[in-house]
Amino acid sequence: MKKNNFAILFLLFFAVIFSACADSNPPRSTDDAKVAGEIFHDFNFEYPGRWEIDKNSAMITVYSPVIREEMIVEGERFTALVRPNVSAASGFLDDPEIDLREYMSEQYFPKLSEIFSDIDRAEPVEILLDGEAALRYDFTANLAGEKFRYAVAVATRRGRIYTLTYTAAPETFAASEYGFTMILETFTFK
Repeated sequence: MKKNNFAILFLLFFAVIFSACADSNPPRSTDDAKVAGEIFHDFNFEYPGRWEIDKNSAMITVYSPVIREEMIVEGERFTALVRPNVSAASGFLDDPEIDLREYMSEQYFPKLSEIFSDIDRAEPVEILLDGEAALRYDFTANLAGEKFRYAVAVATRRGRIYTLTYTAAPETFAASEYGFTMILETFTFK
């Protein structure tokens, strides 16, 4: 089960390589929203209508519109398609009774530090996710020499862990955060 959780975590953050710039055109109304959710996911949420979706059995990821940006990875300069994104996933917990703060400090962030360097996180903020107690963690971390900013909302329900991760470049994080906010506000458990 730990390998499965690590694989999901790795997939969530693999999308980071293609994340950075922002979409400065938030939807004007809920009419502009689309709904994400499939038979193999035990949750739904709305996301901005201009964003694109990528679904598989492990997670759902939505991306703001494509923006080209020059990046340097391992000393090589190249132009890449990069965009802010939100990934949502759920998985079974090894210990269904684990406290969210304990899970994050003893499992999530230690695994994250195997992939990322220079993780700098703020204290978590208590939020609600479909009426359930949840935590939001904001942090920055480096991947392949590039700094990214993240917001992770995490909740547990019926022995499962739910993570919603927003990723963007630090300087463009705020411009597409409306998409993450929309997802948090419309997220429902099935």
